Amino acid sequence: MRVGIIGGGISGLAAGRGLVENHDVVVFDTGKRRVGGRCASRLPFETGWGGAVDHAAQFVKVSTPRFAAHVEEAVSRGVLRPYGAGSYVGTAELGISGFATDLASGLDVRGDAWIPPNGGLRGGWLVDGEPFDAVVIAHNGKCAERLGKRTSLGPLLRARFGRVDSKRLSLNSVYSLLFEVPAGTVDVDVRYVEDEVLAFLSNNNLKLGWEARYHVFTALSTGDFARRNKHPQEALQGTETETRVVEEMLRVVRLKLRPDAAPETVKFISRAVASGLYDGTSFYRSDFVIQCGIHGSTKTNPFGSLPVNETKLHAQLSNVRGTCAIAHFEGDNGSTEFFINISANQHLDDVWGGYCVFAEVADDDAMMVCSRISGDVKDHGAVAIHKATLVEE
Repeated sequence: MRVGIIGGGISGLAAGRGLVENHDVVVFDTGKRRVGGRCASRLPFETGWGGAVDHAAQFVKVSTPRFAAHVEEAVSRGVLRPYGAGSYVGTAELGISGFATDLASGLDVRGDAWIPPNGGLRGGWLVDGEPFDAVVIAHNGKCAERLGKRTSLGPLLRARFGRVDSKRLSLNSVYSLLFEVPAGTVDVDVRYVEDEVLAFLSNNNLKLGWEARYHVFTALSTGDFARRNKHPQEALQGTETETRVVEEMLRVVRLKLRPDAAPETVKFISRAVASGLYDGTSFYRSDFVIQCGIHGSTKTNPFGSLPVNETKLHAQLSNVRGTCAIAHFEGDNGSTEFFINISANQHLDDVWGGYCVFAEVADDDAMMVCSRISGDVKDHGAVAIHKATLVEE
């Protein structure tokens, strides 16, 4: 039997491997670079980086005995290696795409092939002008509907998209963003992120095992964020949507307020945030701190200066890396301008009456964003703050 498989992702390739021993199989794939679908990587000769970068799927998990056999073969050939409990990652040279390439070995794969909708022939099917006895559509629901709409199976393949919790198919898109920061900025390999914008963060260097002065991260957005910023991917480059998505995915800075150390200061800043004072302002300074506020904007301060410098009044927090303190831009007590310490600056605890620490960067992910902002302010002069929000924990 001659079988045509439409889709060269992991599902299509695994189906091909299962059928090729007893049938004549051809896999049609839209990929221009290589097979794999979402299980794909950018390789060093394409990017200039020192190793592979996984820009979609980050690791492989085994769920069935038959698929486990494919994974075990890939491990034995050095294509995959164990990574945590029940997970596997690719190599520094090929990333996760090496697994897809390994699955495709021995298969007749036709790349860069866009299959138009077509009807079934009597006793067979026509794919890309070639006759087949059977066709496997290893594609998402939307494409399956398009491919099969002229066939007798059309009504069965109709994709009805609804909410994630509905009984209909749900088309879930995410944004994938690659960026690099100096090595050691954030000591994390992979992490699920609880955020309205980011869902997952991966350090390709640490995960895949290749060294460089700069580490390359893959950030995957949440589905909700992708839906709010929906745009045809083939027409995304150079648009306002692309700019907005990049800025929001890179610059979500979470600060944990410390009212135990500076209650009056926390109240003052919270009131300013709630009023929208910081929306549309910017980070405008970068050296050993990144500083932000209304300076340089058209906004004015309706709150005046802080009534007290709380540095020595309560349990004092030191100006160590990752803390947030009031700037003395307006008098010794300060006002609406504040900064985040990018390095250890304990000398600021005492000079000019002390710079009052009222918050801390929430986690390593947020600290990485601060480092990114620091570099961008140095390169471009300022980084916009689109919105500041208070979040109850």
